[in-house]
Amino acid sequence: MKQASAVPTGGYGTGMLKSVLIAALLAGVTAPALAQTSLDQNLNGVVRGLESQNSSGQVGEVLFHARSLSVDIKGTGGKPEAVTVNRSFQCSDRPGAIVANLGMLSNGKLSASAPISNDRLLSGNYVVVVHNNGPTSRSVACGQLYRQS
Repeated sequence: MKQASAVPTGGYGTGMLKSVLIAALLAGVTAPALAQTSLDQNLNGVVRGLESQNSSGQVGEVLFHARSLSVDIKGTGGKPEAVTVNRSFQCSDRPGAIVANLGMLSNGKLSASAPISNDRLLSGNYVVVVHNNGPTSRSVACGQLYRQS
């Protein structure tokens, strides 16, 4: 007499597992894309992340408004930190030339106008850099600005 196996060899069990794996994969791929999507044609509501640099542990985000940017950083400890826009294609230990000094963070926050249009800032040629003191000091957080395609 043949004994029944407890492990599915196809059919419903395998199909269900594949469905769960595909759903998990899609959730992991689409969630970051949805978090980085513009909310309207004027680029209001576009959010870009800021990643820790030089082991600072500081992270945050840049939020685009009609004519300004808001920067919000976690982990500053209340220290004075400068925020700049630099011409660069990616964050690195040495970001490109500063094209705008946005100002100093106050309690990890800054709202400022950039002398460059939001459309141009999101061209993929700029990064926002948070520095541990003045605009030319060590970077503690950085985020690439780009348009979601």
